Amino acid sequence: MSGFLWGLIGGFIASLATAILGQPLYTFLGLRSEAARLIALYERTPTLPSTYAPNRAVSLETWQVERKRAYQECGSRLVGWAMANNLLISILHKLHFNPEDAGNEFFILAEFPSAEPGVRQAILSNLRLKI
Repeated sequence: MSGFLWGLIGGFIASLATAILGQPLYTFLGLRSEAARLIALYERTPTLPSTYAPNRAVSLETWQVERKRAYQECGSRLVGWAMANNLLISILHKLHFNPEDAGNEFFILAEFPSAEPGVRQAILSNLRLKI
């Protein structure tokens, strides 16, 4: 009977750890991947929208609007995640990750019509990305 009780307690602790640490960490890794995808998509060829969507005609103005919207969305998701997960933020800061600063840098980068190398590098550094 005591083995069953310990099993229940262990299961409860495991589900609590998953809810408090596992799911937010999984979300952060997804946001980090999304940030890398956006940087690769919009900053590798920022003035050539035809290379980012070769199967459809995209004007430079439309491309810049899409880029701005995507950057603002990613930035708001990173900042929101950082504000909601204080426990993980302190751990990530010790590992030299700073998602809140990366999100703020995305807001800045969204306002530039083309690549801004210093801001781009700050995002990559804050999320420890190598592109």
